[in-house]
Amino acid sequence: MSIYGQNENDTKRDSARSDFTKKRLFKGEHNPKKAALFSAIVPGAGQFYNKKYWKIPIIYGSFVTASYFISTNLVEYRRFRDAYICRFTENPASCETDPITLAYTTDALFNQQNQFRKNLELSYIGMGFIYILNIVDASVDAHFFNFDVSDDLSMNINPIVNESIDFGLTLNLKIK
Repeated sequence: MSIYGQNENDTKRDSARSDFTKKRLFKGEHNPKKAALFSAIVPGAGQFYNKKYWKIPIIYGSFVTASYFISTNLVEYRRFRDAYICRFTENPASCETDPITLAYTTDALFNQQNQFRKNLELSYIGMGFIYILNIVDASVDAHFFNFDVSDDLSMNINPIVNESIDFGLTLNLKIK
């Protein structure tokens, strides 16, 4: 008695599946999930994977700009917070050398502190938005990586006039 694990048709199907996998992996098909994962781990890596090298300096420039605003707003927030706290300490004479404490009223110090805290929070939100936009861009770009618009693309726009006084336009798109 003989037992076979697979028949001849299964072998053909497996080899066809193997050929499809080889074509998919090695013929330039891009995986959007892979591009998104690369960009999530290292910002700009998904753009590198998609061969859109010109986007990488824009991404890092955006991160540097957001970092600058975070740093600046954090420093100013701390300065105004410390000046506001200094107004209510037991020894307010120690704060008389600080130019911010001398230049602003208590209400103005409180308002400036809140304004810089708000700007700081918005800067953090902006940094998060840039990070998410980086991932979305890599994913969308990977979807359109093999999208080809041929040079033989033509478009004609023609007016339509019917006997019943209907007017319209037709759009004919031909790919040769």
